Amino acid sequence: MQVLIVYAYPEPKSFNGAMKDLAVETPYLFFHPAEDYGPDERLKPGVQARSGVQGNV
Repeated sequence: MQVLIVYAYPEPKSFNGAMKDLAVETPYLFFHPAEDYGPDERLKPGVQARSGVQGNV
């Protein structure tokens, strides 16, 4: 998975700068690799959701 981060405010100590740093440091916090998803684009049974919200049964 590729993610585009648009960082338009050039002050590194701003809230936007902190959010950009967090996104760059923890890219896999909520994202799963493609093999964790079934053909219906839902998580496969047995795969634990990283966000804490489990959508499959």
